[in-house]
Order: sequence, then C-alpha cells, then structure tokens
Amino acid sequence: MTDGSAHGHAAMNLGYFAPLPPLASGVADYAARMLRGLSQYGSVLPNRTGGCNLYHVGNNRLHAEIYARAIAEPGIVLLHDAVLHHLLIGCFEQARYIEEFAYNYGAWVEDLARDLWRSRARAMSDPRYFRYPLLRRLAERSLALVVHSEDARRAVLTHAPEARVRVIPHLNLEEPGAAPTPAVRERFRRESLGLRSVDFLLGVYGHLRETKRIGSVLAALDALREKGVPAKLLVAGAFASDDYARMILPRLEAHPAVILRGGSSEAEFRLLLSAADVCVNLKYPGAGESSGIAVRAMALGVPLVVSESTGGDGCPPGAAVPIRTGPAEAASLAESLLWLAWDASARIAVARAAREDCLARRDPDRICEELWWWMKEIRSVAIR
Repeated sequence: MTDGSAHGHAAMNLGYFAPLPPLASGVADYAARMLRGLSQYGSVLPNRTGGCNLYHVGNNRLHAEIYARAIAEPGIVLLHDAVLHHLLIGCFEQARYIEEFAYNYGAWVEDLARDLWRSRARAMSDPRYFRYPLLRRLAERSLALVVHSEDARRAVLTHAPEARVRVIPHLNLEEPGAAPTPAVRERFRRESLGLRSVDFLLGVYGHLRETKRIGSVLAALDALREKGVPAKLLVAGAFASDDYARMILPRLEAHPAVILRGGSSEAEFRLLLSAADVCVNLKYPGAGESSGIAVRAMALGVPLVVSESTGGDGCPPGAAVPIRTGPAEAASLAESLLWLAWDASARIAVARAAREDCLARRDPDRICEELWWWMKEIRSVAIR
C-alpha cells in the first residue's frame, strides 16, 4: 500500500458506499472487486464516511439509501445505470416524483409526469421510463461521476452540462485461469444439463425481467429448431418480479428445449455461463448500463449477442454480435444465431476479440489504480 506522497497529495480515506455480497447483485460483485482493488492504494471504509466518498448508484431499490446519501453528502458517484427513473419512482411519493420530473425537464411536462406515475406498474416494459433518466440532481450535486460508456457520459452531460464525468470500462470480474477446461465444460453439459455433444446451447442469465426479451429469444429458439439446428435454451436466474414470472414462466416450463435453473453459487454460475455456445444478453429498453454478465461471458470466451441500442458495454467491433431492436428483433436474433450455429469459425473469432478486449481494457487492478489517483485529484480540488 502507498500513502500517496509520491503523487504530491496527502493520504486519502475513501468512504465507500455500495451494496456488497452476500447481496445477490451484479453491482455488489463489482463493488466487492473494486473495493479490493482500491484498498491497495489507501484506506477504504465500506459504508462509512471518509474524507471523500465514492457512491455506487444503480437503478433499483438496493441503491435508495446510497442515492439519498450522495445527494446529502456530495462525493464521487460511480453510476452503473444512466437511467435512475425506476429507482426514483419506487422511492418517491407522487408529489415529490412530479416535482423531480419537473426539475429535470421543466414545469410544462408535469402532465406527462402524472401520466407516468399512474402507469408506473408498467415501468420496466414501457420505453418512456427509459427515455427520461432523471439524472440532473445527482449529476449537479456530485463532485464528479464515473460511467462505463460514452452513451452514459452523454446522458449525464445532457442533464448537467457542467458535470465532470470520467469513462472507465466495466471491470473484468473473472480471475485469470478461471474458465473451466474443455473437459470439465463438456462433462457439466452432459451430466448436469443433459445435453448431447451436438446440442447448440443458448444461455440467458441474471435477473429475469421484461427487458431481457425472453419472448424474442423463444421465437429465435423455435426458428433455429425449424431449420434443423439442435438448439436448447438455458435460462439461469431469478425472476425480478412475480408478475413477470406469472407471464413468462409457463411458456418456459412448457417448452421442450428449455432448461431452467434458478439462483446458483459463484462456481456453478461460472459453469452455467461457460456451458453456453452463445450468451444471449439482450437488453431493451436499455438504461445505459454495462452488463457484468456480458463482460464475464467475454472473459470466459463465450460468444455474446447484445441489443445494438444499449451501448452500455463499449464492446469494440467484432467482440459481440449486435441485434436489432423493435419489430425486427426476433428475426435479427434468429438470423445471427443461425450464422453462429453454422459457422464455428465465427464463434471463435467473436470470442477471441472479446477476450482481447478484456485483457486490453478491463484489468481491475489497473483500472482501480487509475481511478484512485483521479479521485485524489478531484478531492484535492474540492477542498481548496
């Protein structure tokens, strides 16, 4: 550990506010790895106030208290989602929600805010809630913000043009050598998932909600099977809401080519992810987020398909296969999956480009070192 003197700054105690394991959250896993990385450079105080505070903020209720503290005690915000609408509409009463909407977009849109409040039960599937990120207050209050993509940076600056924003890639959370060997992978596919060697496995992972586009994935699965591809679909994760489970779970349970798995341990999740021939990580509407599942698939060498409109992961060309959104989504997905199913060299090329991106840009220790010294610069300016 270094005290920072070589960089000409006094030592920094960093308050660190984030959900952390054992919470079942991608942000919690990310925050735990970043905590370990940052602790190499100074004192980091989990969920305690320091000389400077770093807040991990995402678009769900796990972050409600962290958001409130970031407003009350401004610091540096690591913004995991460039849309906070769903967080705030779940935290606020009607009057405060309408006030916040008007603060972001003007008093003339209060009627729209009232309509959105009345329709809030559909917030995860209605694109309007993603169109209005409600970022202004957090962006204006914070000393600086960290985001994972240029799209997220633009969203912040649209709401607060004077905000100081830094883009860092999403950390690669997979340790070197963590990928199962080919023999272990094949044994897991055969013994735990009941697959044949010829089966072409699609995988959908994580918190299952409307934005995962499972209906389109099922349509593409059927299209592959009609073309003679021995395709199966692994759906591994917990449903984000009972309403969505009631809507989609009967279709999954009735489908002869669907394998369902719920929550899993870290080791089993890695096996489930590595077992797929393609990771299907659609997200529409998107919240400007970067997907930890997508980055883990890239690191493990699993070819990845993503919604072209998300822009969250900042994947370079060739490291993931983009899928059109809107009415053409299911057809675009089926076309891309047919190509990947029939062309093993294409799968290898996508996986290689993804692994190279992880090695080149997503090393956690390097990113944490750069972030630490940048945060010290932000703090030194703030206390002058």
